Amino acid sequence: MAHTVKSEIRSPANELRKALDEAERLAPQLSGENVERFLTLLDQIQEQLTRLAEEGMDVRPEEGRWTGLLGRLRRDPGAVVKAAREAGGLEGLRAAHPPAQGPWWHLDAEVARRRRRLFKRLGAGLAILAGILAILVLIFRTVLAPDPQVVLVSNTLTSVEDLAFRGEYRQALAELEAAQAQLDEPDPDLLIWEAVLAEQLQDEERAQAALERARQLLGQEREVLLWSDLGSRRLLVGDLDGAKAAAQRAVQLAPDDPQGYFVLGAVAEAQGDIPTAISYFEKTFQLAQERDPQLAVISRVRMGQLLQQLQPPLTPTP
Repeated sequence: MAHTVKSEIRSPANELRKALDEAERLAPQLSGENVERFLTLLDQIQEQLTRLAEEGMDVRPEEGRWTGLLGRLRRDPGAVVKAAREAGGLEGLRAAHPPAQGPWWHLDAEVARRRRRLFKRLGAGLAILAGILAILVLIFRTVLAPDPQVVLVSNTLTSVEDLAFRGEYRQALAELEAAQAQLDEPDPDLLIWEAVLAEQLQDEERAQAALERARQLLGQEREVLLWSDLGSRRLLVGDLDGAKAAAQRAVQLAPDDPQGYFVLGAVAEAQGDIPTAISYFEKTFQLAQERDPQLAVISRVRMGQLLQQLQPPLTPTP
């Protein structure tokens, strides 16, 4: 009897279920300490499922659980990428576990693709703001003769944003530090970027210090700007959880300010939750019509594009 139980526990089917159990427990709480184990478990589960199916075993229940795990990764690939970053990055983990062919080993590329797609979709609206900004900058430079330090901050913000979008966080931080050294007074916009870059480089102490200094400079009456801007910049670097948390804080501080809702909509869109994204963009539009017409236009464009995605494809009539 004991031998029968022991053999059953060690059966291939039970080993597969044990691997699924462990992977399902790890998925909601991924970190730098367990992400490598999680990824190798996925390799193991895929191999076991394939082998058992080829041997004629009925693995339909296990395939259903496997599909659920893969669906979770598709919905939120950033969770794996963030945890892997704490462990040195997916590139290093792939090198440690060749051939690393499963799609879960390449979620960093998926996150980057989604980020590019998101900003491409937002591009039409952002182009409107960019055009307006260009006109204002032209007026500012030719008529108002801006302070050289204002120009330095503006140029630095543009460069840092571009570098951060490409994932070149250390170079972005170096440019930011060089600009900060030339300023007579600290700039809150640069400090917010310093916090975001420090977060990506796992320097939480520096990130918190930069955020606190920015908060002091902005003052309590403008604190909502801190959180909405922080959310936008976290979104730019692919930190969806951080962007959502910051935007929720902005909404909590100022429920009638549209910026926080816009960031929440962008986060929902990046996560593939189209109905939620539409709801937030609609809220943005309602609040921004009088206060920020440009943002209202952008949110309206986003809603229209997302609504098209929800429409079922037309079928030709016979």
